[in-house]
Amino acid sequence: MSKENLWIKITCPPNKHCISIIQDAASNIARKVGITEEKIVFIRLNIEEAFMMVFNLAYSDDVSEDIMVDIRCQPPHFRVQFISKGMPFDLSLLPEYEPTKLIEMTEQDATGLSMHMIKESVDEYNFINRGKEGIVFELKWNIHFENVEDIQESEQGRIEPYRIEVVEEIKEIKMLSPDDAINISRLVYKSYGLSYVNEDIYYPDRLRAKLQSGLFESIGAVTTSNRIVGHLALMKDAPDSQAVEWGVVVVDPAYRGKGLMNRLLEFAIKEMQNRTQSVFFAHAVTNHTFTQKTCERFGFKTTALFVGFAPDTLKFRNIHERLKQRESTFISLKFMKPIEMDKIYPPSWHKETLSKIFETLDMSIDALISMDVSAHIGHETNTTYSTRILSSINMALIFIDRIGSNINNILAFEKKRLCREKVDVINLVVDLEDPNVQWCVKYAESMGFFIAGFTPMMPYPYALTMQYLNNFKVDYDVITTYGDNATWLKEVVQKEQRRIEG
Repeated sequence: MSKENLWIKITCPPNKHCISIIQDAASNIARKVGITEEKIVFIRLNIEEAFMMVFNLAYSDDVSEDIMVDIRCQPPHFRVQFISKGMPFDLSLLPEYEPTKLIEMTEQDATGLSMHMIKESVDEYNFINRGKEGIVFELKWNIHFENVEDIQESEQGRIEPYRIEVVEEIKEIKMLSPDDAINISRLVYKSYGLSYVNEDIYYPDRLRAKLQSGLFESIGAVTTSNRIVGHLALMKDAPDSQAVEWGVVVVDPAYRGKGLMNRLLEFAIKEMQNRTQSVFFAHAVTNHTFTQKTCERFGFKTTALFVGFAPDTLKFRNIHERLKQRESTFISLKFMKPIEMDKIYPPSWHKETLSKIFETLDMSIDALISMDVSAHIGHETNTTYSTRILSSINMALIFIDRIGSNINNILAFEKKRLCREKVDVINLVVDLEDPNVQWCVKYAESMGFFIAGFTPMMPYPYALTMQYLNNFKVDYDVITTYGDNATWLKEVVQKEQRRIEG
């Protein structure tokens, strides 16, 4: 049986005696997919903490709805989901974890400790409020695979030599297969060392699983002897995502300066023209302008600046050996298909900024703005949202699917909780089609969030992204720009951050 077919669903009453059943089922599957016994100990502990947290927040003596637990291998992750249709709850109900209270901790305090322990021992966790469909609390651990550094060249012919002595002709640019994962990993290692932000790249079996999932596709430049010397990835967050990112662009040092990046991107754009997705975008780094120049050359437009997006450990061999601060990126995109015209409700104080961004995309904000100024938050409406932490870059994402009357409480607690968990950056994504978006933005700004820009189809057609920086400063002089639009947007974001923090 393949790893992908290993799964089990358990429906159980909200009873503490069910914890051991869930732990045993998860342990059995975890062993079959190669997770170490040491890590299984933490998985069992996390399952107990997560079950008790959901139990304490969503259930009482008069609430008897079942809890569903979905355990499965979903390479490159081992995943456990707790799905509750008990009382509505959000993580704002958790008490603050205070290490100084460990000795005198009450049962209520222990719930806050549970969340802290989970954050420290899982690779990723998500909180998803689906409204009437229930609330999902999801834990993910990386499946153990060999790192490319540790792989020995024991299979003759399958692994290419580390060094290429002869520069060969490029035979073709083509879509690569999951079997090419090992050589993609080695190519990234040659260009970035072990500093690339997406650590899955260094684990060939993890990368193979991502390629098989369809969420990650590889385009390669292949020589006459079938060596992979250039790579570009197409990446999606979900199978139905309308935004596709291109990235993980890597060229063997021996082949730099030969136009390979341009050839790879040309192939990618032609490939996207035959697909249904609307937006094709890139994170253009700012410690140098190479990617920004390439984006402009191919008609991509700058629409947002993500300050401090990647850790300062990212290194570019033979370009910059050490970054001076967390790496900031511009979101550069182009529409492959037009997005549907709809009414939006942008905050009036950001209309000028958004109007200029829209103009670069050949869109008119005035044709979209709703004339209904009577929109207000209904008292009966609850906010639905999801929170995701990306451990590899120490960043959190909050997606507000529907803005309700409790939006200020949700934002206040999520910000406080995530800061307490020491994430460096919090990205808040709101939907400009929501009539209550101006209230959400106003609340967010009062809590220190500032505008980053327009990010269509990520995931909403008219998505606005804001940012909060947790206790670190950004030197905007270090953020390099190419082109008038990028320079203008950097000035806008810097000015907004100063306004909000001032």
